[in-house]
Amino acid sequence: MGGRGLSDRTSCGDRSRSALSVIEKEALAGFPRIRGARVHATVPISQEILNYLLRTIQIGVKIEEHNRVLISFRMFRAAAEIVGVTPDLVVVLSTSWVLRTTLRAVLAWKPSLQAYMAEKDGFVYVFCGLIPAVRRYEYLWQHLTEVRARTQAGRLILDLDIHVR
Repeated sequence: MGGRGLSDRTSCGDRSRSALSVIEKEALAGFPRIRGARVHATVPISQEILNYLLRTIQIGVKIEEHNRVLISFRMFRAAAEIVGVTPDLVVVLSTSWVLRTTLRAVLAWKPSLQAYMAEKDGFVYVFCGLIPAVRRYEYLWQHLTEVRARTQAGRLILDLDIHVR
């Protein structure tokens, strides 16, 4: 046959960028070729990637086993447990009263963080979908119908149910 997709000489990185480019173009058009598709995917996200995405709001995380995370903001560091993740990428954390009280103080001291975090009803909410580095890909995650999270040391693992509407 005449044409080839990707050449044999193309590196794996080039193939990934090319595939992501195709996915991005399809997504921006509303995925017309796969409308109605339902997909289940498991996506491991390294601690390094999470910290890269969170750098714009000056928050860091250390991911531990059993849905435990350490959250840091400047000199402040606290443990929390991931209770859930909503389809619009709100991470719900269970944590101590001390952390929640400290978070309220941090949010009062740095009001710009209120766009990304809140404390309510004994839980801490991190609005990941509003973080600029994540929001950029809203055209992809707007198709999420369910998100389940679990952790391994250094990794957040998301089980995603996707329905392309």
